[in-house]
Amino acid sequence: MKKNNIFLLVLSLALFLVSCQKDLDWTPSVLGPIVYTKANVKDLSDLKDKRATYYLPSFDLGFPENVPVTVPPLYIERLGPQTINISDYFIDVTIDTANITTSISNPFPIPIGAGTKVVMRDAEDTTQSSVIYDFMIDEDIPAGGQFSSITIFENSVVTSTVYLYLEDFQSPGDTNVIFTSEPAEFSMEIGFLSIENIRILTDQELKVEQTMNMSLSNSSDSTLESGMLHIYLDNELPVNMAFQMYFMDQNDVGIIDSMFDGKANVIAGTTDPVTGSKITSTEAQIDIPINKAKLDLWKTSGNIRAVFNVNTNGMPGSFVTAGNTLDMQMTIAGDLDLVFTFN
Repeated sequence: MKKNNIFLLVLSLALFLVSCQKDLDWTPSVLGPIVYTKANVKDLSDLKDKRATYYLPSFDLGFPENVPVTVPPLYIERLGPQTINISDYFIDVTIDTANITTSISNPFPIPIGAGTKVVMRDAEDTTQSSVIYDFMIDEDIPAGGQFSSITIFENSVVTSTVYLYLEDFQSPGDTNVIFTSEPAEFSMEIGFLSIENIRILTDQELKVEQTMNMSLSNSSDSTLESGMLHIYLDNELPVNMAFQMYFMDQNDVGIIDSMFDGKANVIAGTTDPVTGSKITSTEAQIDIPINKAKLDLWKTSGNIRAVFNVNTNGMPGSFVTAGNTLDMQMTIAGDLDLVFTFN
């Protein structure tokens, strides 16, 4: 907190008192906001970029490793699927907008031909209705070459398990070439930009971390003696939360100590199981005493890391639904006891 914001009134009173009395120790209590933060459904769900990769060894094309071979022109209608689990936390996510990065690494001694497609499906079948996203290569990827493309896709559903296929695989081939043991890699990485809702499995847990700047400062003629941390929460999300805050070192890498003992707990709000819209929210106030040793550490440490252990333990049914308008709001205020010494 800035000196002018928190201690202005205290200092004014102190100057008045010191003009009347010498050798005075004075211990006022100052209440002020420290930080306000808000986490939405994306922040507290398993929605960091999701990557699915198809690994293609040469023997899937019918060619051995480490011996010279001649490869005629190739066309293979379909390879796969390879099954990839991208989350144990959710069933599916309904996307408004996402970007998808398609990356191909070709260690083969032959080109991967234009017209080859990478297809992501939500079921192990070849129907058009199961396609989440597909991408067709529009130019040959040379032997030993790399390829990457970013595109936007909208209004789709991404499931927790996806099935990758290679379709219409093509190559012009080559003569007297040697395949190594390194497979070709075909990757799709999804970046969730905006979502409509997410269906979260019950009896699941997820850890989410957030770094916050919660610095304390005080005037040179005062010391922080003790205090109370007041945490006000309004939780619209259908997940329980237990959280703790940690003092970080000056590089914000290592944890020095926790701010308080145990964890602060907040119960879930309730939502419509179809749309994910709010039915009820949960409000809570948590008061945590902070001793002088913790306050001294607070002043000298780096940022504060908040760790949220999010869970859906014990909730009825197999899933809960969270819509994109839901959030968890947290305000932290400090009730700090200061000692001013005047000689």
